[in-house]
Amino acid sequence: MKTYKWAIVSTGYIAHRFVQGARLLPQAQIACVCSRTMENAVKFADEYGIGGRYDDYEVMLKQEKPDIVYVATPNIAHYDYVMKALDLGVHVLCEKPMADHIPQQDEMYKKAKDAGLFLMEGMWTRCFPVVRKAAAWLAAGEIGRVLRVRSEFCFQPEEGNWQEWKAEAALGGGAIRDLGIYTLAMAFLAIPEAPKTITSTIIPHKGADMRSELFLEYDGGRTAYLCNAMNSTCDMETTITGELGYIKIGRAFFMPDRARLFKPVAGNAMAYELAEMLDEPYEATGFQYEAAHVMACIDAGKLTSDWFTPKESREIGQIIDDYRRKWGVRYSTDPQNWWKD
Repeated sequence: MKTYKWAIVSTGYIAHRFVQGARLLPQAQIACVCSRTMENAVKFADEYGIGGRYDDYEVMLKQEKPDIVYVATPNIAHYDYVMKALDLGVHVLCEKPMADHIPQQDEMYKKAKDAGLFLMEGMWTRCFPVVRKAAAWLAAGEIGRVLRVRSEFCFQPEEGNWQEWKAEAALGGGAIRDLGIYTLAMAFLAIPEAPKTITSTIIPHKGADMRSELFLEYDGGRTAYLCNAMNSTCDMETTITGELGYIKIGRAFFMPDRARLFKPVAGNAMAYELAEMLDEPYEATGFQYEAAHVMACIDAGKLTSDWFTPKESREIGQIIDDYRRKWGVRYSTDPQNWWKD
């Protein structure tokens, strides 16, 4: 594999986490970083030994000519940064949620396809070895027909450590977008189709949601229960239950280092035993798996990921859009007629 030149946009928390993982890969050259202020760009670049530091995104892309840009800005700014990179011929990995709504997402994927460029929504969870192992168990029929998924992502922010961009509508935030996209991705991993019906609840916060709970119903009586909250704690696990056993992914499921496969105990219909397991501790943050996947896709000439496809990305985005319409979570970027759809 060739060495790929990466550009980083933003110097916030998630950009730090990404670079801490990606820099472990010999084929990833973290070449430049852009922030809103040169002071922040220099501080970030000095911390990680990055040569290029900028406070102008377009100038960075034109001067550095990176192969891939990682967009880690607040949600509300993703669209503009992704489209500019595609305009300038740069492959893109965009932090989730990639778009504020489906019309934006459709534009992004169309532009990337027309330009012959790779584009992926940053669902790093799908790239962890233990999640891939769980997917292999599902594909092999180890638990038979999937009947139920339970996935919960809840946390209680420490006092003084509240990031408003995560939870207020003015910045494109909210629990359903920041956390729910992960639980929805696990539901689609186990049951890769759109649900027939969705029941949901909300605890609002600054025009968005601080807590969302969703109950998804599929053909054949299959279900998924998803809880996403910024006001409580939970076990941070995903459990996938089938007719022949169940799988547990954790802890925490969105950045996991273990997966467990349980099967019924012979002669005891009420008991289950551990049939197979995978423990996969990792260095740094785990973002190296996502970065490696992106580079492997581009190396193979792919324009999209087959671990988290545009189809899945769109179907999850549609559920989030429908949730926002139901509960009145509006963003400044919503098209004028979007609420009438």
